[in-house]
Amino acid sequence: MTQLFLGTVSSIMTKNPISVKPKTIGTEIVDIFENSSFHHLPVINDSAICIGVISKSDYYQLQDKFSRLKIKQCEAENEKFFKAVLASDIMTKDPVVVEEETPIKEIIRLFLKNEYHSVIVNKNGKCIGIVTPYDILRALSEIL
Repeated sequence: MTQLFLGTVSSIMTKNPISVKPKTIGTEIVDIFENSSFHHLPVINDSAICIGVISKSDYYQLQDKFSRLKIKQCEAENEKFFKAVLASDIMTKDPVVVEEETPIKEIIRLFLKNEYHSVIVNKNGKCIGIVTPYDILRALSEIL
């Protein structure tokens, strides 16, 4: 188990995560979140630099409060809204970014402060992955 804490973030991160561009329309983001199990969506510019993150919580907060009840009027309002917004409107700007050789124990400290729920992993300034508490738990479960 000690090996996990001595490793680097590159050993546990999700490599090449699904991402969107700043001008991706909201309906595409809806499709991604509704058809995927992950909870964080990096927003990447044309230079492969992560400029923001959209969490599933961000997405849920934007939905009409009654849309989960499958009320048609609410679903129609959500669709109009998501057609009118871009990823750059929704994202949390300036995500936390670390290099691929960052020690896992440093990432754990970030998560324990409970200020972040995802960290972007870079190599030479370009996004190559994302790490979340889930990735740490998955790695831990593999060695127990």
